[in-house]
Amino acid sequence: MRLATQNDLWAIQRLYETCSKNTQQKYNLDHWTEPFDSDGYKFKIEDKLVYINDEATISYILETRYPHYFHINDGYTYRYLKKMMVHPKLQDQGWGSKILQDIEDSLDVDVLRMDYRSEFVHLRNFYVIKNHYTVIGIGYIGDMEVTLIEKHLNKKERVL
Repeated sequence: MRLATQNDLWAIQRLYETCSKNTQQKYNLDHWTEPFDSDGYKFKIEDKLVYINDEATISYILETRYPHYFHINDGYTYRYLKKMMVHPKLQDQGWGSKILQDIEDSLDVDVLRMDYRSEFVHLRNFYVIKNHYTVIGIGYIGDMEVTLIEKHLNKKERVL
């Protein structure tokens, strides 16, 4: 994995659209049906938050801030994983877990956090059961419930 550049924007958009279509077909879910936010991605790329592999089959964002619907001030350093995309041809082969492990191993923070729509049982199974993330809260985007999860990467005392 490497930091994405503006030259990767088109490939990220194609991957986003492919993953969105696959999620709709495979799970009958619509959580990525909003249009691709190319301006948002441009800024995130400039801020060095977007990662992609050379084949443009895997991408994710590692935010340094919480989304507007969560805020935690517990003294831990963290990164917030968003929009992890694995091309459908690589899914169900262990790539998602490998990517998570690589992210966890490479970060120099206490906690990796992320969220998923609470109704998406397949995501709970993947993150909480298979990859040992802990549920720490519930938030809302409008009337949509999202589950906040985390994994502690470095064991240190809280600084309050």
